[in-house]
Amino acid sequence: SSAAAASASGSSAITHEGNVKPATGTASGATAGSATGGTGVCGPEQTLKGTQSLVKFSDCANVDQMMAMVTDFDNDNFGMLDLFEDCAHAYEKDPLHGGKSAMDCMKILHNIILDDTEGGATSTNTNAKGEALSDKVSQAISTLAHHLYEDAESFCECSANINKETPTCSSFINFKTLLFEAVDACKSLDAIDCAAWEEFYTPCKQNLIQMFDKVDFDNAAQCSYVESQCGGAGPFPAFRRLDCGGEIAKSAWDFHTMYSRGCLKSSTPLSPSGSSSGTVPVSPTPAVHPTPAVHPPPTPAKPYTPSPPKHFEPWKPTNTDEKKPYYAPNDDKEVKPEAPKSYGSSHSTRTLHFFRNTFFLLLIVCGAGYIYVKKRRENFNYARFRAMRQNRNYGGGLHPSGSGEYAGVSMMEDSCSFEPPTLPPTPSSTMI
Repeated sequence: SSAAAASASGSSAITHEGNVKPATGTASGATAGSATGGTGVCGPEQTLKGTQSLVKFSDCANVDQMMAMVTDFDNDNFGMLDLFEDCAHAYEKDPLHGGKSAMDCMKILHNIILDDTEGGATSTNTNAKGEALSDKVSQAISTLAHHLYEDAESFCECSANINKETPTCSSFINFKTLLFEAVDACKSLDAIDCAAWEEFYTPCKQNLIQMFDKVDFDNAAQCSYVESQCGGAGPFPAFRRLDCGGEIAKSAWDFHTMYSRGCLKSSTPLSPSGSSSGTVPVSPTPAVHPTPAVHPPPTPAKPYTPSPPKHFEPWKPTNTDEKKPYYAPNDDKEVKPEAPKSYGSSHSTRTLHFFRNTFFLLLIVCGAGYIYVKKRRENFNYARFRAMRQNRNYGGGLHPSGSGEYAGVSMMEDSCSFEPPTLPPTPSSTMI
């Protein structure tokens, strides 16, 4: 049946054909839980499950239980939510995205909240054809849109789980239709959220740098600027899940990571639309009186018992220690420490070395002189020297003619005498 198929997967084209209502039949023909025209009469177990689902959905979506159960919802009459879903389906499945961008679809969802916040409830009071909707349907549309834009991950998980638990029977058919619409809206957001952020990132970063000169999300003014349509870049995109790391460009997702670390420092994430979004309409709930906490009696503390002191026993060698052989160290590898040297011994050693070095130096010089003289005598030509003496005539010079340099000079032994000069007499001798 159409309702049974949609209960597992959410809203679909089949469930968008109009109201899903139980078929009319005779009381005798309808049995508990039997399928009659797509729905059946709720049995006791189904009634219990449906009631529990109503309570859970009321807590997570702030929807009045009675309104969700008795309001005659129609899948084709959820106002601008239907336009948002049609836009997302076309972007995901049609060629060239059906001529739409992801931010076009995000603007439709944002405008539902914006119109409701500013008092112009055009988006929630009329359907896609411009026909007026009832107040309860308008309230349901506003509630779903706010939760989808402000806290999509928690709201969508809650809606999907409750949709699986809610039976498809006549008593809960209106509530089931509301769940179908919530699940379909969540799937539509999941189809465009990452692409919308990538489209939002490029103009937003340019506007942010132009406005503040650099990106610094530790500055609260930059956080407010980005959340408030970022200088005309468009509404801040909502996310079904923060799982866009592998679907869009790394630079775009790094920009969101910087925003999260700088602007969403608290444990509770801020709303993605910042100050432009209003509060979610909440149905009044009865006050809950807290019950006093019951504290168990304190258990007595266990008394402290000191441990007995340990008795000291001297070490005694065991049999293993006595029989252990001794291995002498290797003499080759043993390094003996040097004996300390005194200042006097060092000084005497240096003096001894000085005299020894001087002696060897003199010995080397004398040996070199002796060798030089010896070599010179060995090379001396005595024959030539004698010839020169015989040829040299000290009386007449070297030339026989007697016209040499020493002509007229007698060099004979007998002619050579030395006469000292005669000194004048002393004064004493003259006075005598």
